[in-house]
Amino acid sequence: MKYIVYKTNKDLILDCISSSLSDDEVLDLAIKKSKNENFIEIEPNKKFKIFNHKEDLEGSSLYSGRYLETLKEKKLLELEAFHYHPNNRKVDALGHYIYNTKEFRALIQEQIFRLERKISKGDITLEQAIFNYKYNGSGNISLPLSVLENILIKLQDLADENYQIKQGHRDSILSLDTKDKVNNYDFTIGYKINQTITI
Repeated sequence: MKYIVYKTNKDLILDCISSSLSDDEVLDLAIKKSKNENFIEIEPNKKFKIFNHKEDLEGSSLYSGRYLETLKEKKLLELEAFHYHPNNRKVDALGHYIYNTKEFRALIQEQIFRLERKISKGDITLEQAIFNYKYNGSGNISLPLSVLENILIKLQDLADENYQIKQGHRDSILSLDTKDKVNNYDFTIGYKINQTITI
């Protein structure tokens, strides 16, 4: 396999060419493409570079920088997937599992507002301000207003803490300067998962 590298304003373009093509055929292909496409110069008066071996390509400064950025982008996607994975949002609240998502916290907030409005209108007393939450589609738990408020505070604190941890990992990944450091980076460290909320 032979490799032709072009460059745009934003990225590095890599073409893999069959090694059965002669050097002249590869060169002719590269010249035609570099004329037809909006590529910028890699070197003075040169819009492409040809490598006969993968080792030569990966060892070049031209490719290594882009390859490192690609690894970082992949690691950041893995970090995002881990951060939002349902298993890592599972929280034991009062003996029942819930998922600490933005949508669930919004649901709790909505119920708090609803109960507070009923109290302010005199429709119910504080003691009657109870939210019957159906968990896991199979059972109900009665949550007084004060308990709802405490659950929301603790869920939000946990979400904020994990978000800060995620941002810290993101900054660390972007600062890594070798592919081994990127590949070996463990972004699970510090995450608060499988937490239990007590009131």
